[in-house]
Amino acid sequence: MKRICLVITAAGLSRRHPGKLLTLLDGTPAILQTVSRFSGLDLNLILVLGHQDDLIRQVLEPVTGHLQAVIHNENYESGLASSLRAGISAAGLDSDYYGFCNGDKPFIQRSTVLSLVASLIENQPLIQVPEFKGRQGHPVFFHSRYRPELLTLEGDRGGSPIIQKYPDAVSKMTVDDEGVVLDLDSFLESNED
Repeated sequence: MKRICLVITAAGLSRRHPGKLLTLLDGTPAILQTVSRFSGLDLNLILVLGHQDDLIRQVLEPVTGHLQAVIHNENYESGLASSLRAGISAAGLDSDYYGFCNGDKPFIQRSTVLSLVASLIENQPLIQVPEFKGRQGHPVFFHSRYRPELLTLEGDRGGSPIIQKYPDAVSKMTVDDEGVVLDLDSFLESNED
């Protein structure tokens, strides 16, 4: 059985929509919905917090038992890459894959997550990216051979530099789930009057 770590990043300042991770969607905070999509599966879940750490920890109490670790990224203001590095470091060296999903992706369907995990186990791609109507989405998974490079990421970009560097290693998995590309910022902006 492959050991799959999934790092959920929920540390940022959310400059476009401050406090967006606590936005209620059908009465449930968005970050709780995101984490719930991955809870109870054969994944080692690492949650990386920063801005609004205490508030997010409170709303996640129902799923805390499903998390391998909840860590605070002291450097969250430097951008997304610092949270990815913190999550990978917390996961240790025993993962076959390191996956990443932003905390503002509450619309991903659980069935999609199951399909992505099944594909990792069956096909063992080096890099797996879900794609909806030609658009790359989340979660993205990297084989452990890329761990050293993931730990060198900088700024406010995720793993895209590695995806661009190794295009032949990328396995794109077409999914019928807009949730892999739809984030809270886009959702909130489309619902503004």
